[in-house]
Amino acid sequence: MKIKYPSVIEEMTNAEYHSGAGDEAIGSSSLKTLATKTPNHFKNKKPQESKPYFDKGTACHTAILEPNLFKKNVIRGGKDRRQKEYKEAMESKTSEQVVLPDSDYEDVLRIKDAVSNSPQVNKLLYHQDARSEVSAFCIDKETGIKLKCRPDKVRPSKKDPSMDIIIDLKTTVDASREGFERACGNFGYHIQEAFYRRCWEQATNRKVAKFYFLAVEKEPPYAFSIFELGDMSIIEGDAVVEKALQTYSECQKTGIFPSYDTEIQKIEIPPYFIKLTEPTIF
Repeated sequence: MKIKYPSVIEEMTNAEYHSGAGDEAIGSSSLKTLATKTPNHFKNKKPQESKPYFDKGTACHTAILEPNLFKKNVIRGGKDRRQKEYKEAMESKTSEQVVLPDSDYEDVLRIKDAVSNSPQVNKLLYHQDARSEVSAFCIDKETGIKLKCRPDKVRPSKKDPSMDIIIDLKTTVDASREGFERACGNFGYHIQEAFYRRCWEQATNRKVAKFYFLAVEKEPPYAFSIFELGDMSIIEGDAVVEKALQTYSECQKTGIFPSYDTEIQKIEIPPYFIKLTEPTIF
């Protein structure tokens, strides 16, 4: 598919987006590799393969964000993955479908019920003008680099309909404030938000008024919370994205994608591993 820059494409499937649409454009996962590893890691990163353990999260996204597509795209595959029923469903499914064992399928329905019974979530997600899984493409004004993003849910702001609200769904083991703060740092969600804001605003010429994370636990009682990042995290995310894009721009100009420093370096174990001796300060 030929991509126009800037543009927002609503009919693009998830498979099309991840399998080559706008191949030259950088997405948030690639940018996080640039930010947290090295340009060499970015250049040689293999496409993420679909794994069965990702399917439950994908099904949760469908159930909560696009419930009208759940029956079509989420297939019940029998007692477990060893069964003939599951294997046959895997062989015949389309690229947009996932197959779940019975227990995972039931879990997803319970998660969906727990979340959709919340008035606050209903106000956020099920706005009449909300759109799910739309793909945005732009050329970054500062660096000239092509970018792409695919927000889970976008809807106009109630306070100012000329601005948008982005909602990102995260399945997690801990949806408490402290637990999700750790997850944001560990998985770079602050970087993702900064990147999405930057890409969406340039692709649509609309400001992002708010960015919310809907964090849903994967195990009973399927508790959930809604979060927005504070100013410190937003500023840090913006700085990381800016540095990563500048690094990539320089790599494009020179054709050099460096890896780690190959000189001999002296290291120390982190202080929390020091148990039997006192750290010496030089």
